[in-house]
Parts: sequence; C-alpha cells; structure tokens
Amino acid sequence: MNSIGITLIVPTFNMSSHLEELWKSLQDTRVLEVVDEVVFVDDGSTDSTREVLGRLGPQKIRVHALAANRGRFWARYEGARVARTEKIMFLDSRCRAASGFSEALAELVPQYTGLMGTVLIDVTRSVFGLYWQRSHEFVFKRHFEAIKNVFELTPANFDRYLKGTTFLVCGREAFVRACEKFASTPLLNDDTFIIRELVNESPITFHPRLRIEWLPREDAWSFLARLWERGPSFVEYNLFRQRGGLFWATILGLAGLACFTAVLAIDIHLAFAILAAVAVLVVLSAALMSKTPVEFVRLAPLHFAVVMTFGTAILRGIVVNVWRMIRGRFPGA
Repeated sequence: MNSIGITLIVPTFNMSSHLEELWKSLQDTRVLEVVDEVVFVDDGSTDSTREVLGRLGPQKIRVHALAANRGRFWARYEGARVARTEKIMFLDSRCRAASGFSEALAELVPQYTGLMGTVLIDVTRSVFGLYWQRSHEFVFKRHFEAIKNVFELTPANFDRYLKGTTFLVCGREAFVRACEKFASTPLLNDDTFIIRELVNESPITFHPRLRIEWLPREDAWSFLARLWERGPSFVEYNLFRQRGGLFWATILGLAGLACFTAVLAIDIHLAFAILAAVAVLVVLSAALMSKTPVEFVRLAPLHFAVVMTFGTAILRGIVVNVWRMIRGRFPGA
C-alpha cells in the first residue's frame, strides 16, 4: 500500500504502558505503510514515555515534546501545527488498530473530508470495559444503531451522536483554524467544541469499516477519577451551551437535590429514608443496561459508584463554570 498524505497524531500523557501495544498494532495492521508520518505529542509526561518512544524505532516517527503538561486541547493543537500533510488523524494512546483498518483508511480517506469510525471495547477484559460499553449502548442507543451504516455528522444532528478525538480524520488547516478560535480561552470540553467547528465547515462521515479497539481505564480509582475530572467539561457544554436531553436530565437531578435538601432541614429521618430508597433505585437501575443476571451482579456496585461520583462531579462543574463566567474565562464570554 502507498502513503495517502496523512499524518497520524498520538497525543499522550503518562500513558507509557500503552504505547508499545499501540505501535505493535500499527505495525501488524500495516497502518505505517499508509500514513506519511507519525507524530507523538508528549504532553509533559512524567513517567517513562520518553524512554518508550525512544525504543519504537525511527520509522516515520517524530516526537514533539511539550515542556510541561498543557492538557488535551494544546496537545492536539500542537500536533496539528507540526504535521506536514494536508490531512491528519488522531488516535488516543489507549487505542489499537483493528484488522482491516489500514485498508479502510487507504480507500476512504481520499473520498471524505472528515471521518470517524466504530470504537470497539473488549467487554470480557474487565468490568470497566463492560460498564463503559453497556452504559453507552443504553444512553446513546440511537448512536449505536446509526453506526451500523454510513452516516454524516452535521450541525443539525450534532448533539444526537457520540463524537470525539479518540479516532478522528480531518483536514489539518481546518483543525488548526478551529483551535485558533479558542486558543485564548481554556476549553474544558475541547473535543466537542472543536468538532462542532469542523462540522460547521464540512460534515464528518461515520463509516463502519473504520474500526479501532480502545481500552478504558481498568482500575476503580482511575476510572472514577476520570469521571470526576469530566464533571466541569460536561457542564461547560451540556448545561451552558446546549439544551438537549442531558441538560433537562441534569436540571431534574438538581431539582431533586434541592427537594432533598429541604426535607433534610425539616425531618432528618425522612431524608435518610429517601436517601436509602434512592440508593436502592440507583443500584437496581443497573438492570436497564445489563444483558444477563450475571452482568447485573457485576455492574451494580460500579454503577452506584459511577452515579455518585459523576453526580458530585456535575455539582463541582457548575461551581467551576460559574466562576469561569464571572472571571470572563468561559468560551465566548
């Protein structure tokens, strides 16, 4: 296969344990024969990332090292700026190229301005992968039905589907322009804002032939910590920028919390009874996403922890974003 005029950009921060497996998958699936270059953006990692990247070999590799950790937005922006091709492709450090990936790239990249594909998760590997897949299948049922076929992400349907830079093909100049629009504002939900800018210029096509494997975090601490971190970014877009179903679900949750607080002030015993009932309902709600009784038993404890963690993360996110608006640091403020 011949190169197709595209740069693969892998932003990475303290993910040294995943880089060699990613590289091996790129070799095994012949992706390195399709891309013109591979740019690893080391976002100020403090682990052994530099040593691992040094072992991967010189084949098409460039390492763009940032002096300190600047976050996802700047890692992607810097990667796009130093790329030498008209098109760029982002892959997360925890991705693996699936069988047939390079052949699909070679055929589809010349045909489309922007591309996304199917993200595969091995649900047998850990309860965290199982939870991620089942919860997303339940919440984003329309998305998982749509990705069985080719469809376009447009401004009109943008908020109906999952999207991100876990795997994304787009024009380099378009991506740089999108980033420049927010370069003076510290974005939290950078994926969504940037991809919306891209879609406003040209639709992004989801294609089922483009398949990558992805590993969620696989221990309870890091899995829940990531949810805690995502609270402010979730609020930034879903509460302050658009008014979809997630917005109203969050408003309903906040109203319930306000009612509970009022009850707590009046009758503490009743409040604790309500709290216990809510906890039971949260645990039982894991059945909505479980396909078997065994899955329910495995998912229920993690589901309870996720709901509690993300719920408090949203409250934190509201405080963070209100403070950002007061300081004039919110996007568009």
